[in-house]
Amino acid sequence: MNRKISCIAIFLLSFLFVMTSFVLAAPIKIGCMLSLTGSGAPENGPMQQGVILAEKCINESGGILGHELQILYTDDQTKPEAAISAVNKLVKMNNIPILLGGWSSGCSIAASTLTIPNQVIQIGLGCTSPQITYLDDNDYFFRTCPSDAGQGVALAMLAKEKGYKTASTMVVNNQYGIGIEEVFKEAWTKAGGEILDCIRVDKSKASYRSELSKVFENAPDVIINAAYPTDITVILKQWYQLDFGGNWLGAEVAKAPTLPKTLGYEIYGGFEGVSTALPENDSRKIFDTMWQEKYGDEEQSVFTAHAFDGTMIAALAIEKAGTATDREAIKDAIREVANAPGVVVTVNEFAKAKELIAQGKDIQYVGASGPINFDENGDVSGLYEHWTVGEDLKFKTAGNFKPAEISDFASEINFKLPIWWEE
Repeated sequence: MNRKISCIAIFLLSFLFVMTSFVLAAPIKIGCMLSLTGSGAPENGPMQQGVILAEKCINESGGILGHELQILYTDDQTKPEAAISAVNKLVKMNNIPILLGGWSSGCSIAASTLTIPNQVIQIGLGCTSPQITYLDDNDYFFRTCPSDAGQGVALAMLAKEKGYKTASTMVVNNQYGIGIEEVFKEAWTKAGGEILDCIRVDKSKASYRSELSKVFENAPDVIINAAYPTDITVILKQWYQLDFGGNWLGAEVAKAPTLPKTLGYEIYGGFEGVSTALPENDSRKIFDTMWQEKYGDEEQSVFTAHAFDGTMIAALAIEKAGTATDREAIKDAIREVANAPGVVVTVNEFAKAKELIAQGKDIQYVGASGPINFDENGDVSGLYEHWTVGEDLKFKTAGNFKPAEISDFASEINFKLPIWWEE
């Protein structure tokens, strides 16, 4: 009898040990929403690869708080209504503390109607609409990508540099496109330019011939294009077929890595525009080496680095907070691990960052996209570039627009920039 009781006791203890080990080994889960299908897909595949690369770096450095990081991906289909459905499952069923994403401003704002009231920290990876700055978010929304308040001004600067006098816009009919349109229109007219027509286009149409006829009707010197990548493909093919001629300047969406090969040099060669740029620093060089080792010669997209950095900051914030469940503590830790001052840690130094946190030292994560100093609205500043498409169908940097240059131009034309330009 005693032997039987002993066996049962040993079994129960073994069971408890196994279950305890399982609980201790359970991964920390966070969510990631991207536009993996729909008109934004060409930009988002490389962004997901950036998140995956960060997840790999984190877990190879021992994970977070002794646990493996597991990222739960969801596809918003580049549709706000799909974003709400997808994020609802992550928030309600998986109880995630952090949502990475999205790329689409419309989808990100839609997702925020769930994340903010449920106190889920949202870190936008490519959502650049100026509207996001003014969300009533109780400090639960951050983004590693700069607002289009800067890009719209840079587009006006470039158009003026090229000697254009009149301009029209052709943008996707959502928060992102309208944000670009409104900022460019204000900056351009204050700089002395004239706006002829503003055409807003719906996503995923088979034909944009009617919209093209309208935007070229008054023969503008230049057209600002801020449609989504798959729609830009259709627009430019039909523009070429209809032989409208004219000049285009694209926003960052026109710099999707798939467009050069899809359109070819005859249509896309010499195309130019403005996008967020990445500084040439050590972190960036290390990141490029890490990317090459994992993905070879696959192209990054404009916000690949920002996606990587958002993932790293999320993990560091949980480590700094010492918990994956106290959202308020995690939220407060985000600026503590990203903003200066602190011991600088770069993209391949997650283990070092954890050691410094354990020692009670302040850290500053400097990412592949550069320093990430969040202002009171969760926004960051950024560098912008003038890009072109070369004869080899590769993107080339023709020049840069530094924050100070954009600020000076804005002051000259009496254009008010967001607060992060003053920092």
